Amino acid sequence: MVHSILVTRKSQKPGATKKPPTKERRVQVKNCDNDDDIRTENDQTISGKIVVQSCPCEKRFKNNRTRLAALAATISKQLQAYFQKLYNTNINYRVTVTVLSGNKTHTVFTYTVQAPRADHSRARAALKLVCKDEEVSHFHEFIE
Repeated sequence: MVHSILVTRKSQKPGATKKPPTKERRVQVKNCDNDDDIRTENDQTISGKIVVQSCPCEKRFKNNRTRLAALAATISKQLQAYFQKLYNTNINYRVTVTVLSGNKTHTVFTYTVQAPRADHSRARAALKLVCKDEEVSHFHEFIE
């Protein structure tokens, strides 16, 4: 028995232009080793900044909670991986991410990690590695 499938294509309107495909972008995450970018807010909270160069993506993130949640999930996953690698400890700290500012050359993201005071120094070390992590920077490369 042979099945045939009819494929129809939408015709383009005269004068309409086709959107170019998404470009791969090489981004750089800056100031990962800067201790001033990771602060203790209170006994249960650490906050920090991630500066992404070559990523004019403030508007795309600021108005899209799904993208921010996906970035927070990526940071959380990598934080868990580095805690396991460095300290042989399983953690599940809640991470939230917001867009602080941005322009045509860079975007600044802020994150908040809910972690007990006893783990703040270990979390700082792991967060510095998370900032440099390829998976975190790769997250920004295909956002268009």
